[in-house]
Amino acid sequence: TGRYMVPTALGIALIKGLRHCDPSLVEPKLRAGMEAQVVQIAQGERSKAEVLSQNLQTFALKFAALADPPQFERVMRPLS
Repeated sequence: TGRYMVPTALGIALIKGLRHCDPSLVEPKLRAGMEAQVVQIAQGERSKAEVLSQNLQTFALKFAALADPPQFERVMRPLS
């Protein structure tokens, strides 16, 4: 009660950068989906390995898109 988190300047800059590159990375929908998958694991509907594999694949694709030099240059130039 009365406790809250105060974002640092670095945290704010990180969120702004991620939002610019791939808004889905900072939207609540992403975390909510992952939390729903954890519930599915707890209920025995999905395996931990399946959920982990799916999420790693999703983030690997996002990283590959950001690591592509032409994409990175296009995205980061407006931030300079």
